[in-house]
Amino acid sequence: MTGYDAVVFSDIIHTIYSDLSVPGTWEEIVRLISKVIPVDGAMVRRFDSKTGDVQEFISIGIDSDGKQEYKDYYHSVDPVTPKVLGGSIKVCRPEDVVPELASSEYFTDYVLRYHRFPRVLISTLASENDWYGHFCLGRMKGRENFTLEDLDYLNLLTPHLSRALAEANRKRDLERVRDMLVLGLEEIPSAIFLFDANGKLVQANKPARDMKDDTANHPANLFESMRASANQLISDPSAQGEFSCSRKLELVLQTRTYQLERFITRNIGSGTYCCVKVVDRWYQIRSLVERLCSRRNLTQRETEICLLLVKGLSSRDIADSAAISEFTVKDHIKHIFRKLDISSKNEILPRSLGIAADN
Repeated sequence: MTGYDAVVFSDIIHTIYSDLSVPGTWEEIVRLISKVIPVDGAMVRRFDSKTGDVQEFISIGIDSDGKQEYKDYYHSVDPVTPKVLGGSIKVCRPEDVVPELASSEYFTDYVLRYHRFPRVLISTLASENDWYGHFCLGRMKGRENFTLEDLDYLNLLTPHLSRALAEANRKRDLERVRDMLVLGLEEIPSAIFLFDANGKLVQANKPARDMKDDTANHPANLFESMRASANQLISDPSAQGEFSCSRKLELVLQTRTYQLERFITRNIGSGTYCCVKVVDRWYQIRSLVERLCSRRNLTQRETEICLLLVKGLSSRDIADSAAISEFTVKDHIKHIFRKLDISSKNEILPRSLGIAADN
């Protein structure tokens, strides 16, 4: 490899690891490679070895109309792909692995009709289940064939292309997950967080975004604590297969209790994603207590103090919170106990639940 080739190689590696999901990245890689290995066309695709399904990333100088014909018929008579997929061959010229290629139906009826490049250099990239990546470089008829030096150069690039393609596939899978779930999640009134297998938040519906950002009404460390707790749900070894059974846990922060429930875990592509529903139990409790207070004709101030008692605040804490004297607070508490027919603040919530059960 000459000094110039090494410089270009460095530029290619930098581009490969930038982000293959960004439009134009594959085209830039081909442009850089062509400085060392001159080409007339290129194609990058994902290929299903069983069905012939093809997902193209780029097609430069190659007629994409042949994709359906390849799926319908020509993948079944393709003599090259079975020899290079799943084997030890990572970079090759097709005629080296299939000497009779030039006389085959696949070559004369398909390659020359749609690809127009009898000179081809193929790099087989990372496999994923039955999917493989193909990075193909082509030259027009009349051009010199690819040399062994060209093969060696592409061999050096192939591991990097494979890793970068796997990352691009992961990102595409993630985008597909978002597309499938985002509309549904936005319709759910509960707070829904979507995590990947590493516990990284990748999507949140509006109630979840509001909960995450609303530090005025929620503890400032809610999200980080919730994410740590959600990891317990995500990493549960019983979460196997396409769907997993729901699991719940309680997260207590200050005087607030949150209920976390994993309601679906999905394996999509190369990634596992988990939906976690978060319910602020305080809102449920407050609704029950307010209903009880309304039934028993408590004043607005008495209702406010009743809610603070349920939260566990002492008389002094309530006085500070409401900006009134502790004596006034204790007087309100006496009226509250009398109206609710209780003798302890610990009876407020059970009495509230009793009211709800009666309804």
